[in-house]
Amino acid sequence: MKNRYDRYTVLHLSRLAFCFLLIIYTQGLAQANVPKTPKNGIYNKIWKPDRNFTPRNIKSLSPLRFVKSTVHPTILLTENTTARNAITNHSLHTIDTPNPTTTYLTASNQIDKATFWNTMQKGANTFNQTLSQEVIQAARSYHISFIRLAPDKFLSNQRDFLIGNADHYKGLVAEDLLALKQILDMCAEENMPVVLTMLSLPGSRWKQNNHNQDDLRIWKDQSFQKQAAKFWQDLALALRNHPAIVGYNILNEPHLERLYNSTETDLYKVNQEEVHQILFEFYHTVIRSIREVDQETPIILDSSTYADSKTFKTLKPHVEENILYSFHMYEPYEYTNYKINQGKFSYPGQINGKNWDKKELQAYMQDVAHFQKINNIPSNRILVGEFGGHRTSKGLAQYFKDLISIFKENGWHFAFYAFREDVWDGMDYELGDKKLPWSYWQALEKGEQPTLNRKEDYPVFKVLRQAIEPELE
Repeated sequence: MKNRYDRYTVLHLSRLAFCFLLIIYTQGLAQANVPKTPKNGIYNKIWKPDRNFTPRNIKSLSPLRFVKSTVHPTILLTENTTARNAITNHSLHTIDTPNPTTTYLTASNQIDKATFWNTMQKGANTFNQTLSQEVIQAARSYHISFIRLAPDKFLSNQRDFLIGNADHYKGLVAEDLLALKQILDMCAEENMPVVLTMLSLPGSRWKQNNHNQDDLRIWKDQSFQKQAAKFWQDLALALRNHPAIVGYNILNEPHLERLYNSTETDLYKVNQEEVHQILFEFYHTVIRSIREVDQETPIILDSSTYADSKTFKTLKPHVEENILYSFHMYEPYEYTNYKINQGKFSYPGQINGKNWDKKELQAYMQDVAHFQKINNIPSNRILVGEFGGHRTSKGLAQYFKDLISIFKENGWHFAFYAFREDVWDGMDYELGDKKLPWSYWQALEKGEQPTLNRKEDYPVFKVLRQAIEPELE
């Protein structure tokens, strides 16, 4: 009697244990399919859940399970070796899961990186919190030939997306890398090339993620520069075969000049020889680190003073191949910046005592052409990484028309800022030149997703379309 009771008890307990483990396993799968909320809301104050952010194929990764790494406990690694390799190497076609339809992109539709920049490219910036397939499809429908993507605003469980913590880089955050790759897969599916840039690096946390304080540690501490070089090497190793990637833009708008307590009103005049020596050595370190694992992907270098064209006067060229040099154009800043302008200035016209027109714009950018001439840099190695202005600025259509004509006359690639930014409407040119109605902001406060009335024939956006779409030129 006792033996029979023990036998049935064991059998019953075994069944209960099996059911318990099955429940835990099922819950684990469900959690793997849902983006997690930040541990500390201070780092993502304006984030709101958005179904578009969830990687489109994340469900197809089930039943992959993630476990804490014993080497680096802040990242997640897959238990399945084949699946882990698939996440880090796009040369593998399938993931070892029960779903036979799950596939990863192959190199068959990969863009030829070596020739992509040989012809003039006309792109747009997407520094969004979420990036949906609808936005990429819309960009492609307008013949935008590439997007410049900064993933720093994407949701992360860590302090800094992809980096983990800009105070001490230990390795890529695996779940962030997976999310980024899903976005890149979506771009490749839509035949949309991507220039990847970073707003943050180790020792250089993006100001908006740093309590509105400049983080200049990277320029004073060699250890942070080595960490940044290792970060880019890790990222290049992970993305070198991705079919969407056409460029690594190392750091968005470096501004070393802030290191110095100068009374100079023009930041681009501050300690330029020293600034560009530091910048050159930093870029050289990162370039060398990337080239150890990726010899093909073009590397794009922003000039200093927030990528100001004036700093090309002392910018130092690099001997390595496949390098592009980039500047951003928002001058005159008193005109393009909404808070400063407040309707006081229009283009063309008098702005702070100077008559700004196409001739003045050309003069402001002349150091770029001079840099090309003395260093024998062809025009297809120059990228205007950003240009733009607040959409309510008077005369913005003519401002864009003059800028674009200068870019084209010089044979420079260009990318306007921004296309359908989801955090701020000020540079979403499909919305026209009027403020959004108060009802829109009220709807957002209620957690609703109101539809924006975008139109392609607003004057400012029409100028951009005419510059980009071949049949409209």
